[in-house]
Amino acid sequence: GAQPPNGASSTLGYSVVMFLASFALTSMAAIQAPSTAPLPDPLLAGWGGKPVCERLLEDERQRVLRCTFPPGVGHERHYHRPHFGYALSGGRVRIADPAGTRESALLTGSTFTSAGVAWHEVLNVGDTTVQYLIVESKALDVANPSTAPFVGVWDLVSLETHWPDGRVTEPWGAHPAGRLTYDADSRMSVVMMHEERNQASRGDVPSELQDELAGYFGGFTVDPERRLVFHHVAASLRRSESGVIERAYEFKDGTLVFTITGKGQGASVRTFQTWKRQGRGD
Repeated sequence: GAQPPNGASSTLGYSVVMFLASFALTSMAAIQAPSTAPLPDPLLAGWGGKPVCERLLEDERQRVLRCTFPPGVGHERHYHRPHFGYALSGGRVRIADPAGTRESALLTGSTFTSAGVAWHEVLNVGDTTVQYLIVESKALDVANPSTAPFVGVWDLVSLETHWPDGRVTEPWGAHPAGRLTYDADSRMSVVMMHEERNQASRGDVPSELQDELAGYFGGFTVDPERRLVFHHVAASLRRSESGVIERAYEFKDGTLVFTITGKGQGASVRTFQTWKRQGRGD
């Protein structure tokens, strides 16, 4: 959900133009960054496991979303970039944010602006369907600077499992294949596999290695205080990579290293994925 209306509406076109222009002049200090909690943005956030917002337009300047809430449907906790809103269909909503919980009447045709929202939750408590547009400016996109170091394309260098007795094994071989991509709009995708599972090598893949691969895509958020990145999976090749995947991370000597703690053969083990940022043309 977006911020509640702050006053009477004006024409939509004029308001959008003024909103985009105003953020070119807004100081960075005025932008309220989201909390460091691993929250989705409004497009990734949903309700009951289903999306409530759809992307209508996105280019280098702006992103336009349309969000729809039938009675009893809400918007799970999420953050916002600086945005402008226009109510296509109004109603009554309950909003929870750091200031508390309150109810507000959203009037059809009303407009609202926000310099960014650290977090909030919204629920349609009325008997009409609430629908509005959200226009996010990219002119001063500092809503989640913690994600900036991740943005780019990364190639898998190694995958190692460290055992309590000091052994180090390479479950997917010495040269596993993998590519990880993060973009500036908090989207991510990854595919990785055993070195002998790579069909691009044109070799025969042993039957026991057919399932030695992983791939999924979705969104991502970062908790820099705890050094955790969260992958919000939208679609996956395997059931084991679903929901929200948590990875401890470290940037080290030009690489991105994930640490995964788990069980192997009844013992506590740590697996390290090391990724190297890809250069142009690689």
